Amino acid sequence: MLFLYLYPLYSLAQGNTKRFNEANELFQQKRYDEVLSYLQVGKKFFKTESPEITFLSAASYYYKNKLDEAEIEFVSLLKNKNSLQVEALLFLGQIRFHRQDFITASSYLKSYLKAISPSHPNRNEVRNIIRHCATGLAIQYRNPLAVVENLGGQVNTQGDEFAPFLNPLYQNRIYYTAANPTEGKEDLPQTDIYYCAKEDGVWEKPKLFSPILNSPNHEVGIGFNPSGQVLYYFRGNNLLQGAIFTDTIRKSGKFKINPFYPTFDRVSAQTPPHFISDTLIIFASNTLGGKGGYDLFKISKRNGIWSKPENMGPEVNSLYDENYPFLAPDGITLYFSSNNPEKSLGGFDIFKISLNSAQVPENMGTPINSTADDTHFTAARDGVTAYFASNRKSGYGARDLYTAYFFAPLSEMKPQSFTAGIAFKDDQKVDYFEFNAIVLNGAEHPLESGNKPYFNALIPVLNENDGLKLFISAYPHKDLDFGTGVRNSLFTLVDIHRFFSQSSLKHPNINYRVICSPLFDKGNQGISFRFSGAKPMDMALNTNLLFDGENGNIAQDALCFKWLLKEIPYTDIQNINIEDIKGHENLLFEILPDKDKIVIYSGLFSSFELAQWSNNKNYEIVAFLDGEKLSKEQASKLISTYPVLSDYIK
Repeated sequence: MLFLYLYPLYSLAQGNTKRFNEANELFQQKRYDEVLSYLQVGKKFFKTESPEITFLSAASYYYKNKLDEAEIEFVSLLKNKNSLQVEALLFLGQIRFHRQDFITASSYLKSYLKAISPSHPNRNEVRNIIRHCATGLAIQYRNPLAVVENLGGQVNTQGDEFAPFLNPLYQNRIYYTAANPTEGKEDLPQTDIYYCAKEDGVWEKPKLFSPILNSPNHEVGIGFNPSGQVLYYFRGNNLLQGAIFTDTIRKSGKFKINPFYPTFDRVSAQTPPHFISDTLIIFASNTLGGKGGYDLFKISKRNGIWSKPENMGPEVNSLYDENYPFLAPDGITLYFSSNNPEKSLGGFDIFKISLNSAQVPENMGTPINSTADDTHFTAARDGVTAYFASNRKSGYGARDLYTAYFFAPLSEMKPQSFTAGIAFKDDQKVDYFEFNAIVLNGAEHPLESGNKPYFNALIPVLNENDGLKLFISAYPHKDLDFGTGVRNSLFTLVDIHRFFSQSSLKHPNINYRVICSPLFDKGNQGISFRFSGAKPMDMALNTNLLFDGENGNIAQDALCFKWLLKEIPYTDIQNINIEDIKGHENLLFEILPDKDKIVIYSGLFSSFELAQWSNNKNYEIVAFLDGEKLSKEQASKLISTYPVLSDYIK
């Protein structure tokens, strides 16, 4: 939104009637409806040729978003010489600018610059508008990406509706923040969180999210976690400073309110953070250093500790303001708003960039972007619908909510499928999926890098095949000491388990394990994938080994025996003592979240007899087949195939 300085009208309208001065006072209080009504009723008291009255009426129409009426009256001011012609040029330039008539807008605004003094406070801002006009001329004739609609008068009001967000549990609902001001009051109205549902293509009447959550303070909704059960929101005495809270929604409808403690330098509703998960946040700040005004930063949580903010780099940030981030489910496509006049149509525009490429941010073009501020972009999981807020002049009030219907689905809104092509299986064409092993670089986390789509792609594969089991194995960093390396790998797998538990995965048939192998010498932490169980008939699955000999270490397609050394609590990884088992070979740490424990095994024996012969401490001996632990009952059914199991079941 453009905030330009206007000299007070009372200094321009001296000598007019008392009634005019009263109308002018209403104008200074931003009570524009009353101004127009007052002038209409009092026409007989005014001189019809008074330029001050015409200007007062035209400016009121402009601020009420009635551009047609405003333009007629401002044009009339240019026909006769008067002291308000210069100000009329400014308004006419903005009216044409908001109508995206950039050539005419530039002409009016350049005439305005010629007429004002070099030190006028509007000069720099008007120059920026002219730069926006040049950008608009280059953008407005591109093929549009979507159709945009205002959500309508049932949702939008003369107040302020902004910050839309979605809940994965309710596909037909939109959540947002709204403030309904009292005309004539300059203090900020209270903001509350609302939601409304769409039934049969029509938006229903909005409802307060919760009378318990919405308080006498300002609340601004931020978003839900992936499970849809935890709400993140801002609360403060004003919109410029407050705190982030999380509310856990329970079946009873009650809330469990908790303050959220990330390492933000300052929490403001004007720079809402974007929660990708409970371990990764992107936010805007102008106090942490950077390229310009507000820059985008990210922080991540490892081992219960938040990292220092990391600037997202010159590819994203500019000398101007970048704000309102939204990261798509593919983990690499970032949407945000920027007011860089060299790239935006006007005010804040919505941009898109792929974080794993050298591309520059792409302006989403019209009609998604306008000459006003377009912010708070969020896309639905269907890949064709998105919502955002805008204060464009065609709206109902300060900011309105809009929806965009994309002509082509947004591929980034769906997990990457990794379909390399078509394979032939039993002479039938099937989808082919390949999951490569991952070698992480330094402190890189698999869910915070370009590898995240791997985990997204696993969800539909597992959902469509109930009998399929997935093994995820982590190999500790070789350059770290034994205890630190094992703990880091355990924490990584716990994060991956949390990711799947909060996803749309229906059948969490996943085994998590940390393996200490002398054959893994990559230096950095490694993660590999392997499938077992009933293989799907309608797809071909392939996984690549992390290192030569990995199969032997996890005993894939083979029978082996291990010692069960001990069990430790799943929730106490940081404090576990594993130094006493450091000397054991072929250690395997199996994470069992549903049983709240981690079981530690060692050894790799080809028979029960060998495991028993060297078992000086009487460890329990456990049989593994194809990497899975065998119970005595399971082993008894396999004796004909594996005679060596006869000693084990005895």
